[in-house]
Amino acid sequence: MRPSERKGGGNAARNYGFEISKGKYICWFDSDDIMYKENIRYKVELLENYPNFDYCISKVKYFDHIFCYENLYSENNEFNIGTNLYRNYITGKISILNVNPLWRRKILLGKILYDENIRQLQDLDFFSRIIYTNRKIGAIDKDLIFIRRKNNSITTANSKQTIDVPSFLLVKNRIINRTPEDKEIILFSLKTVLWCMRLKMSERDYKNSRKCLKLCLENRNKLSLFMKVKIYRISVFYYFFEFLKIGDTMFKTFLKF
Repeated sequence: MRPSERKGGGNAARNYGFEISKGKYICWFDSDDIMYKENIRYKVELLENYPNFDYCISKVKYFDHIFCYENLYSENNEFNIGTNLYRNYITGKISILNVNPLWRRKILLGKILYDENIRQLQDLDFFSRIIYTNRKIGAIDKDLIFIRRKNNSITTANSKQTIDVPSFLLVKNRIINRTPEDKEIILFSLKTVLWCMRLKMSERDYKNSRKCLKLCLENRNKLSLFMKVKIYRISVFYYFFEFLKIGDTMFKTFLKF
């Protein structure tokens, strides 16, 4: 049981779980998802046999609602580690979800783990900090993790999207500031911020959509001249659309890169 004086929520629970853990390896796991019965064994064996790896992942498959082997499906971006793990992770070329990695406990000691003050993108925030400084990852070419897709997931197509904008922007800003010279990471991050802006426009939440635009404008000078002009043009049309209270559908054209 988590002590009553600790914050509520999943982030605090994961941090507390780590604090009281005694084992050599750490695996955080969510109750909605399912692991293959040999998942832990395969990953422990990999780390035991290859001491140069500090953590490892496996392939992942997804299912909707009720788990059934016949209905499992894959996504194309989940296992392409490539030559630049950090950039590939940030830009979505490889997906590393909370339930997938097995970590050596010793590499997490003394590190900031889950930020208990944010409500979304906590996995991205935590993993990006670790991966940026430690890219000693091992990979198992087996489907060992099964992720449940929920109707209310922000990654589920055609579902109602719920975004905690302060958390979203805080994490994106941290990522941008970590590698201010990496234009690929910055451009990808700002594209996701503009996606969030458009979502908030569709909800007529102009207060939060302006916050998204503000972050893009603050970081436009880190982009190429063409993209700086593009961001500025988007800002001009944004205020025009907000003044007319026009929704996001017509604005979509201006967000194409």
